Amino acid sequence: MCRQDEQSPDAVRLSLAAAMMLGLRSGRFYRDAELHCLNLLLTYPDGCRAACAYCGLAADSRGDTFIRVDWPSYDTGEVIARARDCRAFERACVSMITHPRAMADSLELVKELRSRLELPVSVLVNPSVMNEGDVDALAGAGADMVTVAIDAATEELFDDLRGRGVGGPHRWQRFWQVLEEAALVMGPGRFGCHLIAGLGESERELVNVIDRVHRLGGRTHLFSFRPEKGSRLEGAEPCPAGTFRRAQLARYLIDHDLAAGEAMEYDEHDRLV
Repeated sequence: MCRQDEQSPDAVRLSLAAAMMLGLRSGRFYRDAELHCLNLLLTYPDGCRAACAYCGLAADSRGDTFIRVDWPSYDTGEVIARARDCRAFERACVSMITHPRAMADSLELVKELRSRLELPVSVLVNPSVMNEGDVDALAGAGADMVTVAIDAATEELFDDLRGRGVGGPHRWQRFWQVLEEAALVMGPGRFGCHLIAGLGESERELVNVIDRVHRLGGRTHLFSFRPEKGSRLEGAEPCPAGTFRRAQLARYLIDHDLAAGEAMEYDEHDRLV
């Protein structure tokens, strides 16, 4: 594990599952499953500058987990060396946090991964630390996919949970601007967005965003809200299972061109039927 003063691009954080796959953490996968994506998260001594209400990495969070698991940090060279011998990995993903160095360090990591590993590389970008032309730069460095974590399905929720409502730097319009830029630069099927079900949106609103991304030519990666210890929303109710399952089905049908978003039907509470 790296020292606290080390930072990206010389050090990266790994998802607990990725660290287990590389033999850097002990543990067993349920039913001997394998992880197929090398998950990398940028790391800095002063952490993330954002304040997202549901995130354990937020500047004001009392926790230090991300999507409810540990992300231990390691020397980047050691991670890549071990990954070369791990045949289960099918791609690598670099995730930015909100930090002034994040864009430049992501470019360096993408170049390093493409030169030393025979894997496609995705980047989960952070529009708040990007400038015009940065998506082009990532593509030029070797990124084959660009994803934007919009997370909240409405502008109001986004602002309340990620922007002005929590004193955070993120802005709804800027995130969509970068997603649309990714659509133009990367092309259909090579960009997408993250959404979190259960943050307070209706199922109709969630499907509308999934459909909007699909019409741009991208795909949605859907997550289910579960309270993160130490975050502002640690006491909130998790996403109901039924809501998430209906949203999963709608996303699958839309992203695979089996149904249009406008063809979905809802009850009087805007729940999918």
